[in-house]
Amino acid sequence: MSEQAQAIAPTVANYISAAALSDAVAAALAGAIGRGIAARGSATLVLSGGGTPGPAYGRLFEMDLPWQAVTLTLADDRCVPEDSPASNAGMVNALRAETPAAAARFVPLYAPGSAGSCNPDVSALPRPFDAVLLGMGEDGHTASLFPHAAGLAAALDPDGEATCVSLTPDPLPDNAPYPRVTLTAAALADAGEIMLLLVGADKLAVYKQAMADGDAEAMPVRAVLRQRRAPVTVYYAEKKS
Repeated sequence: MSEQAQAIAPTVANYISAAALSDAVAAALAGAIGRGIAARGSATLVLSGGGTPGPAYGRLFEMDLPWQAVTLTLADDRCVPEDSPASNAGMVNALRAETPAAAARFVPLYAPGSAGSCNPDVSALPRPFDAVLLGMGEDGHTASLFPHAAGLAAALDPDGEATCVSLTPDPLPDNAPYPRVTLTAAALADAGEIMLLLVGADKLAVYKQAMADGDAEAMPVRAVLRQRRAPVTVYYAEKKS
């Protein structure tokens, strides 16, 4: 049986607006935190950068949760200082500053000077992650798993042992022309649940294309949609406001 045939079919949850989607995602992440703490006394979330998840983080970080038992890390980041506007670490930390979530532990993915620029502390985090939140580009990338990037095949290996790798999109995106560090497909799938956020009809069209037959290296989000370990929920809102 093929890998795709054995995959867990994603659940698609539709919302009337991006605001309603953000409310639902924040509640879902809070639920993942609660389940993790109830089961093991701690919880770990893998978050993504970008404009789409930001409002959900804003809602989540204001919640009265046992944040001291929570670890936050990233699905990917640009190889830039945290004070750069392009830094996902900087975005997450700015949103949680002066909120209850400031008590959480944050483990950055990018560590200049480390092997491959990946922070070895991320590989030491307990697994499975409680929840992984991802976005998707119009080219079918997710995290920083970009189509046909050098080293992508190894990063998409469902049985790969690496947690984090360095990848450089080719060509570099005009809006973020930086090399990246990213969790591998195997690491992303080592989770209690995966949440894929899509806003706008254009993203839905890309998602439908990704669900069809085709090469995962051409649309790396397929590796997440086809993996057999973690259930995937697609949070979709057609309206961007």
